Amino acid sequence: RRQVDFYFSDANLRRDKFMLQKIKEGNGLVALSTLLQFTRIRALRCRYQAQLVQAIRKSGMLSLSEDKTKVQRDFVKAPMEDADPVPRTAYVEGLPLTFGIDDLVHFFSRYGRVCLVQLPHHRTTREPRGFCFVEFSSSCEAAAAVTALDGLWPSTWPTRYDGKTLGAMPKYRWLERKQEYGDLRRAERSRCHACSSGTGPEPEPSEPASSSTAPAPPSAPTAASGSSHKPRGRPGCLMQVSGFSKPQAVCAVRQFAEHAVPVEYCDLSQSDGLVAYLRLRRPEDCRVLLEDLRRTRRMLGWSRPDVRALGPEEEAEYWRGVDFRREQ
Repeated sequence: RRQVDFYFSDANLRRDKFMLQKIKEGNGLVALSTLLQFTRIRALRCRYQAQLVQAIRKSGMLSLSEDKTKVQRDFVKAPMEDADPVPRTAYVEGLPLTFGIDDLVHFFSRYGRVCLVQLPHHRTTREPRGFCFVEFSSSCEAAAAVTALDGLWPSTWPTRYDGKTLGAMPKYRWLERKQEYGDLRRAERSRCHACSSGTGPEPEPSEPASSSTAPAPPSAPTAASGSSHKPRGRPGCLMQVSGFSKPQAVCAVRQFAEHAVPVEYCDLSQSDGLVAYLRLRRPEDCRVLLEDLRRTRRMLGWSRPDVRALGPEEEAEYWRGVDFRREQ
C-alpha cells in the first residue's frame, strides 16, 4: 500500500514524468496493469491485480474505479500541496555506496516521516555518488534530522578506517553552496579564456626558468620516457574479491574494503566485472581486512564475496596482465 501511495504522492509526481503522463491520459485514472509492471511493485512479489486492489482499499488517499481495474488519487482526502519542498529536504553525504533506496528510507524514517529519497548516480557508470536528498513531511523534521545526522556514524555500521562520518545540511544551504561554486567556476573559466586569447594579463612565473625547471626539447627524449608506468606495489599487497552474483561498480567494491583498510587501487575484471583486485598499501593491511571480514561478515549488496590474498605466482601473473593491457 505504501508503495502505491508513493506513486501518487506530491513528492513523486513532481519528478515522475511517466506517472504524470499516465494520469493525464486516463483523466486521473491509472490502470492496475500498468502498476504491475513497475520494478518495485514486482520486487514486492505483487503479480496480480487482486493483490493491488486489496492494498488500495486500505489506502487513505486512493480510490478504485467501479470495475476495480484502475486507481486514482482522491483529491478530496489528499489535496495537492503547493508548498515548496526545499525547506523540508535534507542533504546527506558520506553514505555507504552499498545502500539502496529502501535501506535509506528505513534508516531516515527514525527521524521523521520520509516522503522521498533521491539517490543520484553517475550518468556513465550508474554508480551511486555517495549522497542523497531526503524529503520529510515537515521542515521541523528536516531540521531535526540535519542536527542529528551531521557528524554521525551509526554504531551498527562497520567502522571506517579513516574515521569519516555523515555530513548533513538543509537543501537550501546546499543550493546556496552549489550556486557559489558555479559562480567561481564561471569566473575561473572567464579568466583562463582571457589569458589564452591575449586580452588579459599573463601570469608571471614565480621564479626564473633555468636548466632544471625549463622543459626538455621534444627532440631529446630520455631513456625512461618509454616506461612511465606507475610503480608497482609491495609484494603481498594484492587481494582478490570474487563471488559476485552480478557485475559490481568499482566504487562499491572499494568502499566494501575501505571500511577496514585504505585501498590504493581497485582493478575490476575487464571481461565480466565479476572479479576485482585490490591493491593495498602494506601486507599487514591484507591480514587486517581478512580479520575484519571474518569478524563482521560484511556483505556487498545481497552477497558475501570471497576475499583472499594472492600468492607470489598469482601476483606475477596479475602484473603480466596489467602490462599486457597497458601495451594494447
